[in-house]
Amino acid sequence: MKNIRLRIAFVLLVVAAAIFGFWPKRQIPIERRDSNSTATVDAKNKLVTESSTNSNAAILFASERIKKLRSILESENVPIVFWGKVVDETGGGISNATIKYHVRGSGVLNAVGLIEEDIHNGVATSAVDGSFEIKQRKGMSLAIEGITKSGYRLYENQKLGFSYTVTSALHKANQQSPQVYVMRSSESSPDIQTWQRKVKLPWNGSDIQIDLETGQISPYGNVTVTSNRTGSVGRFDWSLTVTLQNGELAEAKANTAFIAPENGYAKKWQCGYSANDKDFVSGTDANVYYRLNGKYGRLKLLIYSDSGSNDVSLYLESFANNSGGRNTEGRQ
Repeated sequence: MKNIRLRIAFVLLVVAAAIFGFWPKRQIPIERRDSNSTATVDAKNKLVTESSTNSNAAILFASERIKKLRSILESENVPIVFWGKVVDETGGGISNATIKYHVRGSGVLNAVGLIEEDIHNGVATSAVDGSFEIKQRKGMSLAIEGITKSGYRLYENQKLGFSYTVTSALHKANQQSPQVYVMRSSESSPDIQTWQRKVKLPWNGSDIQIDLETGQISPYGNVTVTSNRTGSVGRFDWSLTVTLQNGELAEAKANTAFIAPENGYAKKWQCGYSANDKDFVSGTDANVYYRLNGKYGRLKLLIYSDSGSNDVSLYLESFANNSGGRNTEGRQ
């Protein structure tokens, strides 16, 4: 009986402990709990550190990239030095002419590392002898935007753009040989006689005669055009020769005012290419001055050597100064 009572008492004790919660709980080792908690904190700290490191590395990389790009851009700019001279039709200097220009650089980096245009605008004024200079600026190219002077007008066909880098045609500034710009008085109005003519050339070595005064094709014309070629497809030899009876011819220099020179003339003018020329082209355009009976003029030629026998292969335009001057510009 005693044993039964003891068992009942033990069961009641267990039930009471379960109900009132005073049964001893299983203890989790402190070392294990602390170890897991520390590992979690360390892992989080590692992620934060790595994120911060990656962020700093990205910022550093971007900074270095911008610095490198800026260095490359700056290295492409060179000192811009330019000497020019403004003159009239007789070569006399024109003072107080206003020269507007801009210098274009390789570019600048904005705050987010994008390249923007780098253009500097400037103004120069010609001295008593017509000379002017542009310098103390770095860039890649120079463009003359305009030259103005009250009572004058700038001739056409004059070079206005100059490259200082990244091209084979670099401008080489020379104070002793400045770039000359010619202006003429707005009041001067030379008598310029013009005509235009389209010509079908035979391209077989035979001649075509053209009347210089009227532009008409005539057996009595004083301009003789001789054309020759070996074919018309791919690369081939071709040539065109112009002669002027009782007159002389001189090719106009590129990018210069259309003022006929006083000397340097020859009996004929010729152009063309051979099939072996590395720079072969089947067409070209040229301006040729002529001097006849003490008067000056200019022939503008546009040539297509690959045209068929029934096609126009020469466009001719004449500008004759009947006033006796050397101005052959044409448009007034």
